[in-house]
Amino acid sequence: MEIQLNPKNRLFLAAVTTPFIIIWMILIFTLIYSHFLFNKISNISEEDLVKYKSLDLDKIAAGRVGFMIKDDTNLNLLLADNYAQKGVLNIEDMDEGMKNKIKEELLGVEENPGGKLKNPVRDFFKAIEFYHKAIISNPLSGESHLKLGILYADLKMNDKACQEFERAALLDPTDAYHQFDVGRYFLSIGEYKKGFKSLKRADSFNFQSLSLSLDLVWEARQSYQDLIEVTPETSPAFLALGGFLLNKGMWSEAVMVYKKAISKDPKNFFLYKFLSSAYEKKDMLDEAIKLWESGIKKNPENPDMYFYLGKIYSKKNELDEALFNIKKAIALSKERVDTKTLVEYHLILGDIYYSKMKDFKKALEESEIVLKLNSTEARGYFLKGLCYKSIDSDPAAMLKSFKKAVYYNPNELQYKIILAETLYIYSLYKEALPEWESIKKFESHEKMAEEKIKAINNAIKEEQRNLLNKIN
Repeated sequence: MEIQLNPKNRLFLAAVTTPFIIIWMILIFTLIYSHFLFNKISNISEEDLVKYKSLDLDKIAAGRVGFMIKDDTNLNLLLADNYAQKGVLNIEDMDEGMKNKIKEELLGVEENPGGKLKNPVRDFFKAIEFYHKAIISNPLSGESHLKLGILYADLKMNDKACQEFERAALLDPTDAYHQFDVGRYFLSIGEYKKGFKSLKRADSFNFQSLSLSLDLVWEARQSYQDLIEVTPETSPAFLALGGFLLNKGMWSEAVMVYKKAISKDPKNFFLYKFLSSAYEKKDMLDEAIKLWESGIKKNPENPDMYFYLGKIYSKKNELDEALFNIKKAIALSKERVDTKTLVEYHLILGDIYYSKMKDFKKALEESEIVLKLNSTEARGYFLKGLCYKSIDSDPAAMLKSFKKAVYYNPNELQYKIILAETLYIYSLYKEALPEWESIKKFESHEKMAEEKIKAINNAIKEEQRNLLNKIN
C-alpha cells in the first residue's frame, strides 16, 4: 500500500531531513580530511622524519609525493636541512680549489637548471630548492631565508647570502633571537655594518643578548667604535658596555661611556657608582669626589650619593667630611625606614671609628646599632668583638661576639682565625683546637694551622704535667 503525501507534507519532510543529510556529509568529509591532514603533517619533527626514510628524497623532489609537502614549510625546511648537512659533510675535507669549483658549478646549475648532477653539487642544489619551496609556502617567515643564507655563506657565495640575510632581517624585525642570528652571520661574511644593525636591533629587544653581541664584535674587529654601534642608547646597555670595556683594560673608553650615560640619565645611581669605581681603580679620588658632588646636586634626596661620597673621603683620610656625609646618608635613610641600607651605613661608620680614628667606644656603639637593626648580622658581632678586644674590658663579651660572628657566617675564614687565635691567647686550648682543625681544611692556611695545633697539643701536655706535679 502506498503512502500518499500531499505537497505540504513533502515540503516539510524535505525541510527537516535536508539539514541532517548536509550535517552528516560535513562530518564524513571532516573525518576524511582530518585523516589526510594527519598523514600530511604527522611527519614534521626530525624524529618522525627518520621513520619516513623509506620515502626516497629523489622521488619527493621529482614530485611523486610532492602533494604531501608542497605547502608544508616545516617539512620543506627539514628536507632542505637534510640535503644541506649532507653537502657540507661532503666538502669538509676538500681544499679551497675544489670548493671553488663546486661553487662555480652550483652557480651554473642555478642559472641553467636541468641535467644529471653529482654530489655534493646535487645535495646543495636540492637544499636550495627545498629552501625556496619553504619560502613560497610561508613567505612571511624569515627562518627560511636565514637558513638559505647560512647555506650560501658556507659555500662562500656571499652576495647571495647577504641578500637572504637582508630578507630575513626585514621579515622578522622584532624577533630578538632571529635578529641576533642574522647579525652573527652578517659578521661571518664580512658585512659588518649590516651585522651591527641587526645585533643592535636584537639587543634592543633582548638586553640579555648584548654581552654576546659585544663578544662577537670584539672578536671580529676589536674596535671601540664598533662596540658602540651595537649598544642601544639605554642605561643598562651603557652599564654593560662600560663593564665590558673595563674587563678589557680600556679604562678611558669606559669612562667616556659612563659619562655619556650619565648625561642621558643623570638620576641613575648605578652609573655614578660604576664611574666612581673606575676612577678609584686609577686612584683618581678627586675626580670621584667631583662626580659624587655633581650627583648630589641632581639627586639631593638620594642617601647613597652621600654614602659613597663619604667612603671616598674616608679613603683620602678626610675623616670629618667622611663622617658628615655618611651621617647625612643615615639621616635620609631613616626617613625611608630602609633597614638593610642602614646596616651598611652604620658598619662603614663603625669601621671608620675603629680603623681610622681608633675611637673604640664609638665603634662599639655603631656595632650595637647594627645588631639592633639585624640581630643575625655577623659583621656587627665581629666589629663588636674587635672593639671589646681593643678596649680590653670584657673578655667574655669579646669571645661571645667572635663566636656569634662565626656562627652566623661560618664561611668567613677571617672570623674563624680571629676566634681561634683569641681562644689560644686566653689559654682556652680545648676550645681553640677544633677551631684550628677547621681552619686546617683551607689549603691556604694549612701550614699555619698545623703549627698552631702542634703548639696547642704541647700546651695541653704542659698543663697536664703541671697538674700532676701539683697533685704529687
